[in-house]
Amino acid sequence: MPGSRLFAPTGLTIALAVTAVSTASPVQAFSTPGEALTHGYRISNAGAGSVFLAFALSAGAAVATIPVAGTPGSGMYIEGDGEAVFALPHDCYFAAVTPSGTATLYITPGVLL
Repeated sequence: MPGSRLFAPTGLTIALAVTAVSTASPVQAFSTPGEALTHGYRISNAGAGSVFLAFALSAGAAVATIPVAGTPGSGMYIEGDGEAVFALPHDCYFAAVTPSGTATLYITPGVLL
C-alpha cells in the first residue's frame, strides 16, 4: 500500500458497528497495560461502502458527520474494504457513520515505527 507505515500493535482490536447515524456509544481503544502508550491506530473497514471516522478525547465529543457541498464534516474518510493508519492521542474515543448501508471498523491501538 503506498504511503503505508510500519505499525506495532500495543492493545486489543475492537470492533465498531457503523450505520447511517453516528455511533451512539463511541468506543475507546486502550493500550495494554505495560505496553508503550498508543500514538497510532490501524483502522480497517470490513464493509463494502465508505465510512467517516471521528475521534475525540471524550465520548461525548466523538461525533462523526458526513461532509456535503458547502458544509464540512467531522469524519476522516476510509474507503470500503480499506485501511488507514492515523497518529492520534492515546486512548481516544471513536465514532463513525456511513452514507448508506452498514460496515464494521476494526480499530487496533499501536505505535507507529
